[in-house]
Amino acid sequence: KLPPDSQLVISLSLDPSETGGLQAATSTKITLRPQFAVGSADLLPESEAEIAALAKQQSSTVLGVEAVGHTDAQSLSTETKARFGNNLKLSKARAESVVNALVRALVAQGQAVPLRLASEGRGALEPLGPDNLEKGRALNRRVELTLELGAAENTLGGRCTGKLEERVARLRKAVEEKLSPAAKGKVRITVIQGDST
Repeated sequence: KLPPDSQLVISLSLDPSETGGLQAATSTKITLRPQFAVGSADLLPESEAEIAALAKQQSSTVLGVEAVGHTDAQSLSTETKARFGNNLKLSKARAESVVNALVRALVAQGQAVPLRLASEGRGALEPLGPDNLEKGRALNRRVELTLELGAAENTLGGRCTGKLEERVARLRKAVEEKLSPAAKGKVRITVIQGDST
């Protein structure tokens, strides 16, 4: 039984020989400069809106999201230090906030939760600009996103072979036989080329 407003997501890993003309997953990298509440990992509404707009731009299924947070080298306030400890932990918390906001936006537009989610913080270890200038510090405060994009069952069109269609159909039938009628419409099968562990 599936909880209300949930979705059953199944990853189907295929050898390249089974995919016919199906395109392999691709990755795209995006640098964001989201705004957060002072001393916090909470996104400001305008940054939430920017991330929602980014989600709408994705025409392919988002299979994975990786976020790497970066800060400037400024010392944390006493309150922020008490909450996060250091810039490494603050940057990780902010990266997690961006991942969560993107996942919410993807789900809101009908995509499944990506299969792979990861976030890490690198603090001020990888600056893009001089930290003694405000312009440099602004460059250094960022979140770098890597999106893994692939094709979902409903976007395959005519690019897949009959063998692939049969395999997806068999899997769907086997799963739906174990579900209640109300839950059958909540099955989403994502096809990934290559080995997926």
